[in-house]
Amino acid sequence: MDKALATFRNGHVELASPVDWAEGTPVEVIPIRQKIAMTEAEWPTTPEAIQALLKHMDAAPDGEEPIDFNWDWPDWDRHQIEATRKSWDELEKLS
Repeated sequence: MDKALATFRNGHVELASPVDWAEGTPVEVIPIRQKIAMTEAEWPTTPEAIQALLKHMDAAPDGEEPIDFNWDWPDWDRHQIEATRKSWDELEKLS
């Protein structure tokens, strides 16, 4: 049996497209977890890839302007990295 994507709205599950399932077919509904960071297996291991990631991190926005991420995970990751950097900077000033 094929999977079907759906959205939960107003207390109901709305399928994204029609399905060819028999009436009364039991289903399991589990929310999809959005991936928001790299897994350990995705971290770079070569010097070139590490440098590319560091360059990417250095180019992260400064967070001063509100950002409409529109669920663009790479932009969200960059924002989170910069927010973490700022937090650490503030902690260092206190010591």
